[in-house]
Amino acid sequence: MLRILLTTIGLLLASNSLVYGQNSYSNRVDCFPEPGVTKELCAARYCQWDDNANSTARAMNVPLCYFPKTTGYLVESNTGDTYIISRKNVTSNDKNNPPNPYLNEGETEYSLKVTVSRYGPALRVWIGPNEGPKRFEPDIDLLKPDPVGDIDLKFEANEGPPFSFVIKRISTGAKIWDTSIGKSAMFSTSVQKT
Repeated sequence: MLRILLTTIGLLLASNSLVYGQNSYSNRVDCFPEPGVTKELCAARYCQWDDNANSTARAMNVPLCYFPKTTGYLVESNTGDTYIISRKNVTSNDKNNPPNPYLNEGETEYSLKVTVSRYGPALRVWIGPNEGPKRFEPDIDLLKPDPVGDIDLKFEANEGPPFSFVIKRISTGAKIWDTSIGKSAMFSTSVQKT
């Protein structure tokens, strides 16, 4: 379940940060997190390979195989606090938007639903499949939606392309979570944050 959530957030994060050409060492998202990556394996995933990485970059564990700038999600529809997003070029096998490396064989990449709910002083951002198999959610009544309660958090969506979002503290303007910056990638099944 955690792997699913983390991958989901990861691709959203990568989608915006990588589109704007920020593939410096600090903004790369590892496209081949398993051991034994080679240039050939990287190319098979339609990712970018760095032939010029120096010893400092290698010592810092900078990914040699990383997602290209064009990776991301597009908004299909927006109805208030719900966004339906889908991967760019997911059906075309386009080399500009590599497939999700975290899907198990036979799994399908579905469009995602991003839903924002307010729970008193808390904000819940739920990211899950818009179609296909539904994710398990325990039937626990921890918090009931409360759109009136004092909330110090604000959800701001950037419909892009690519789609990204920021959660800010209203009182200070501080960013709590920002999917438009580098070092992470969101998929339908997990998030990769470096």
